[in-house]
Amino acid sequence: KDRVATEGAAPSVVASAQHLIRHFSKKDRPFFLFLHFMDPHTAYRPAENTDPARQLPQQWNDKLDAWGRVQPPFLDDLERALRNSALGAEDEESASVALDWVRSAYDGEVNRVDRAVGEILAMLEQTGRPTRLLLTADHGEHLGEHGLLDHANSLYEELVQVPFVLWGAGVQAGESSLAPGLEQVAASLQSGTIIPPPAVSIARDGHRLALWDGQWKWRLSTEGGSVQHLGLHAVAGSEEGDLGEDLVPLALRRRMEAFLAAEKKLAPATLADEETWALLDAMGYGGGPENP
Repeated sequence: KDRVATEGAAPSVVASAQHLIRHFSKKDRPFFLFLHFMDPHTAYRPAENTDPARQLPQQWNDKLDAWGRVQPPFLDDLERALRNSALGAEDEESASVALDWVRSAYDGEVNRVDRAVGEILAMLEQTGRPTRLLLTADHGEHLGEHGLLDHANSLYEELVQVPFVLWGAGVQAGESSLAPGLEQVAASLQSGTIIPPPAVSIARDGHRLALWDGQWKWRLSTEGGSVQHLGLHAVAGSEEGDLGEDLVPLALRRRMEAFLAAEKKLAPATLADEETWALLDAMGYGGGPENP
């Protein structure tokens, strides 16, 4: 029943995790830790090993915040520049260097989390307790693919494909032939086996909708209350083109219709209590009851 929330940067997460592991390891009963790292997420900090020869051009350096970090407005400006076919050669090169710099900064954030997870694993192993760990994420990040940056702006694979790594006591080495979804987290942790997804998987983000059936991926929009085809793709292929709405399998159409019909029956969301708002805010998803 112990619930603790701290800021999601790697050093504070590691410090909290180490404190809680020491605390719970003194007891015989099992314990569960949910550790949420916010590092590979805007705002990006510059990587420690940034190549001096690839420094950020001045026009982009001026767009960093007061702590030298990349914030969403920076990414919005860079996305517009990358999509602007009328840019001159000098500005185009400047935008290309800025994109490389952003990718390097994001890689640096991922490396910080990698090191932090290593510290936590080392401490868990020292306790001698049987431990099971699952490493996953709630979304990926666009770093120039499809002309996009940041996240919450598509359901392309760059955003929906995330790590799903199960390790520890009772876990057999291997690789899942089917990519699980976040709905399979609890069952995978309990069983020690990566639980495969249902035959047809669904992702929803605002008005964007995507369905997979193992071979095909269908992207849709429900903006304005009507269903609009965005693209059909082979899962093993590129998402740059569109195979055409006429080729959408009947199973995907029926699953989409059932999903949308079920959505209409859902009860309206209710506001969370103060404790839940505090936990959400500590993880970066807050805003409080006044800003739901």
